[in-house]
Amino acid sequence: MEGQRPGAVQLRFFGSALLFAAALLGQSPSPIQALWVGGEIGYRVTVIPNGSAGGRIRLRIGDVLAPPGSLPARLRQAPAEGVEIPLFRLEEGRYRREKIRATFAAGDEKRLGVTGDLGFLVTSVEPGSLAARAELRPGDFIPKINDTFVHSLEDLKLVDQAYAEGKQVVINFTRWSPETKSYENAVSRPRFEK
Repeated sequence: MEGQRPGAVQLRFFGSALLFAAALLGQSPSPIQALWVGGEIGYRVTVIPNGSAGGRIRLRIGDVLAPPGSLPARLRQAPAEGVEIPLFRLEEGRYRREKIRATFAAGDEKRLGVTGDLGFLVTSVEPGSLAARAELRPGDFIPKINDTFVHSLEDLKLVDQAYAEGKQVVINFTRWSPETKSYENAVSRPRFEK
């Protein structure tokens, strides 16, 4: 479309959430800003085992490591002073960009030891856009579209393809609930009008 950045996509439908555990992939995704939504590929932390490096550096459930693709290599090559890890952290109901430093003692395995979801973190929604009408909000995290896990920005294009073919699209996402103080599955209509 004219005026859009190359690689920009438009999501058109939204549905229930599904969590999954995934390994960090060896890719370096970049932020995306379409006419209707902004966000980027990230790895959302869902489990932090006791004694793990992720626990020692005070990662929290729900932190989104972004971009995740180069992180395993950066950790393996971490110098003695450590490595900064960019992330999004939920504070007062909103995700904020931060950096956290990971350091490892001699002989430590250089990994965080956490489990999570790879997907797309929504960082902005334009008023009046398709995403706004579908009630998508900044902070929503999309790990799966139909039966495809979101590992790259390319996976988001499945929505446009299905929409163009008149097929139903279900985007699975999670949302922080201040009432229950937990992440919950979010559901909206499977069909959405322009």
